[in-house]
Amino acid sequence: MKPVIRQLMLLLCLLPLVINFNRCAKVVAPTGGDKDTIPPVVTSCSPPNYSTEFSSQVIDIGFDEFIQLRDVNQKLIVSPPMKQKPDVQIRGKGIRIRIHDELLPNSTYTLNFNDAIVDNNEGNPLEGFEYVFSTGRELDSLQIRGTLVNALTLQPEEGVYAMLYMNLRDSAPYLQVPYYVGKTNKNGEFTISHIRADTFRLFALKDMNMNYLFDQANEAIGFLDSLIVLPAEGDIRPDTLASDLGMIGGAGIRVPFFRLKMFTEERETGQYISSSSRDIKNRLMIVFGAPSDSLPRWGEVPGYIAPGDFLAEWNPRKDTLFLWIRDSLLMNSEMIRLPLEYLATDSTGENLWVTDTLSFRYASPGRAGRDNLPDEGSGLPAFALTPVTRNKSQLDLNRPVVLEGNFPVTATDTSRISLKMEIDSLQQDVPYTLTRDSLRTRRFLVTAAWEPETKYRLNVLPGAFTGYLGNSHDTLKLEYTTRKADYYGNLYLNVTGVEGQVIVQMLGSSEEVLQEKAIASDTYLEFEYLHPGKVIFRAIDDRNGNGEWDTGHYLQKIQPERVHYYPEEVNVRANWDIELNWDIDFEVETVPAQAVR
Repeated sequence: MKPVIRQLMLLLCLLPLVINFNRCAKVVAPTGGDKDTIPPVVTSCSPPNYSTEFSSQVIDIGFDEFIQLRDVNQKLIVSPPMKQKPDVQIRGKGIRIRIHDELLPNSTYTLNFNDAIVDNNEGNPLEGFEYVFSTGRELDSLQIRGTLVNALTLQPEEGVYAMLYMNLRDSAPYLQVPYYVGKTNKNGEFTISHIRADTFRLFALKDMNMNYLFDQANEAIGFLDSLIVLPAEGDIRPDTLASDLGMIGGAGIRVPFFRLKMFTEERETGQYISSSSRDIKNRLMIVFGAPSDSLPRWGEVPGYIAPGDFLAEWNPRKDTLFLWIRDSLLMNSEMIRLPLEYLATDSTGENLWVTDTLSFRYASPGRAGRDNLPDEGSGLPAFALTPVTRNKSQLDLNRPVVLEGNFPVTATDTSRISLKMEIDSLQQDVPYTLTRDSLRTRRFLVTAAWEPETKYRLNVLPGAFTGYLGNSHDTLKLEYTTRKADYYGNLYLNVTGVEGQVIVQMLGSSEEVLQEKAIASDTYLEFEYLHPGKVIFRAIDDRNGNGEWDTGHYLQKIQPERVHYYPEEVNVRANWDIELNWDIDFEVETVPAQAVR
């Protein structure tokens, strides 16, 4: 027994060693250390950064690690601009820049890479790296900074060029590229460095075709009203001595700062016909290039004795004209050629009548829609009345029921319309008013003193509305239930500081205008029956009193109308009244922090 006991004791002594060995032999993944967050570091520049009397066509820049280039053609900003941007290619742990343009004499060039250079592994960007050189004996060292914001929303504008011109004529942005250029970051901030002492014009451009010229009508612009003289009084010139790898030093440097508002001009173009079509058999549609205040004149339709008998209707913008055909013979013809005379503007700005002949072909009945189906017995296209306010939906206490005809309406008969409310299973007549929408003439509003949490029935019998062809619609039976009174919130705004006409707008979460009111003096405004949610208030300095925000015009030196925001986003709560005081100051252009995109 003694040998067996000795063996067991030996095994018990070796067991911890075996267990520990197995633990030591366990395979685990390496931790890899902390994540690399350090951007690439410049180790060499040839020729050296901040060189003078520069004449090379090739620049080599080395880094302490392998790098990548991200969107370098878009992010690299060369100032002054070159006709052909330099080529940038990766070579080992560095980049090679090839210059193809002939360089200007005695000029300081800046190649700003923004965040286009990143390390190969983690993509850490080297922010704002600049390579600077001068073809003269000195480096220019002045600088300006600024921000570019949308003129209406005051939100920062990203990717916009800030441009300095030595040509001080107003036409310079149209005809030539700028001498110095910078580009805004996501915060709308720009910097233009290494500027010579001189007088400049500052212009901002959202360049749609990347040619540094203001040559497209849809390009947003901004401009400074006055010229810039550098160095400005009180500016401190930074130290121009720098090492091969470093940036220009000079702590505490003060530079001029500018804030420009970006806008798109409403350019006046000569009136013209953009397109014409005939989507249904009894309607001609003519789209104009600009809104019109005058109704075109039409002549005889070839093949018909009398002039075309049409009912004219404008869309709300007054840039699209609908001509509704009255004559059934003309309506059923496959092709209509219509001589149309409309008021246009010639090159001198004078008004003149222009005549054009338009052709309208009617689509085959097999492809036509509901509007082309004939009314039974009459052979005319059917007149239909539809609810814009969806049937069986919840109805707001401050909103009308909206009905719309598919054709123009020439007569109404309210005796064929009844509105009833349901109380304890009984139907009770409710007085209402019927009005035509001032902008959309085929729309009609049914308005009543709605009671909360009440069911309403609206019956519209044939004959209530008569279409322009003399036919009527089918019976329309609609049901609505109004919301609870405590669903809504109310907001009361005590507005002060008003000088001249001011438009106060309440905006929703998507910056849509929910309500607006024009005031000309300090006023107590009421916004009632509001849906719960967040709203923003904006004031517009309506200088010309036309009831809308107006953009600017560069050549006429007109800046956009100023705007001012209430400093906080307002949370409308159900069954809650909010009272606010707002002192409007158009010199303050901040946007509520919660509203920034």
